[in-house]
This record gives sequence, structure tokens and C-alpha cells, in this order.
Amino acid sequence: MVRAVETTKSEASAQEIQAQLDALRADVAGLTKAMGDYGRAQGANLREAASETAATAQARAQQQLSEAEAQLKSAYSSAEASVRENPAMALGLAAGVGFLVGLLTRRS
Repeated sequence: MVRAVETTKSEASAQEIQAQLDALRADVAGLTKAMGDYGRAQGANLREAASETAATAQARAQQQLSEAEAQLKSAYSSAEASVRENPAMALGLAAGVGFLVGLLTRRS
């Protein structure tokens, strides 16, 4: 009789442990799913932020390129007007620059 009571208690205890293990497995599965969902959401947020940053950088680069082109055109127009006003000075300046470049690049 004593052995029957002990066997029943150990079976009940084993069943309780099994039930707790099943509950723990379910909890771990739920946590795993929640972490996966969270990771996917964070990945989507980071992709969106990266896309916005890239678009902003591209727009800024395009604007700077336009400004640089405008400055280059202005400088070219200014140089062209200066050459048209004083062709002799422009020719002398070009010759001087050519002479200096020749001195700097000649081999000894």
C-alpha cells in the first residue's frame, strides 16, 4: 500500500514536471517568434532610414554639382572676357606659364 502511494506521488510529480516543461517550451517558442518579429520590424525601419539618408545625400550632391557647374561657367566667362579685352597680356601670361611648367618638368 505504501509503495502504491509513493508510485502515485512520483507519477504525479513526473506529470507536473512534464507539464511545466511543455509550458516552458511553449513560452520559449513564443519568445522566439516575438524576437523574430521584432528583428524584422527593426530591419525594415533601418532600411527605410537608410533609403531616406541616401536620397537626402543624393539631392545634396546634385545641388552642389549644379552650384559647381554654375561657378565654373562664370569663371570661364570671366576668363574669356578678360582674354578678349587684353589678348596680348593673355598671350604673355600663357607663355610665362608654359615656360615655368617647362622649367619644372625638365629633367636634369
